[in-house]
Amino acid sequence: QGVLEVYNTNLKCKCIQETSAFVPVNHIDKLQVFPPGNGCPNKEV
Repeated sequence: QGVLEVYNTNLKCKCIQETSAFVPVNHIDKLQVFPPGNGCPNKEV
């Protein structure tokens, strides 16, 4: 266990579900991109 793992226990992937389906622009309120990091190896949008 590293220092970050001890103090930041919520460092894990945030995405609940993965999809390739089209999402209409008017259904999107906010768009964030999270780069791969210590807690999650995936780039998340």
